[in-house]
Amino acid sequence: MNNLKRLFGLGLVLALIWTLSSPIALAEPQSPATPTVQLAKSTSDRNPPHVPVRSPKSGSCQCPYDTDKAGRSCGKRSAYSRPGGESPRCYKDD
Repeated sequence: MNNLKRLFGLGLVLALIWTLSSPIALAEPQSPATPTVQLAKSTSDRNPPHVPVRSPKSGSCQCPYDTDKAGRSCGKRSAYSRPGGESPRCYKDD
């Protein structure tokens, strides 16, 4: 039994030495099989819609990006989003 433990331990040591001494082949990055096609950007990509006219205000819900007194975004509760009534200019494309 004692000889079996020694033989097993020796096998582990030899396996470890062999693993550490063998050269490690690092994978080279390969080019994709199909070429990547670059699409032309449209004019809408250069001028994104809904660019804010001003920075958000706190406590006033004129624009959707403003925040209320509690710090929550106004969103659809803003005067801009509600039909009728006041129509503030919130975005450059308005």
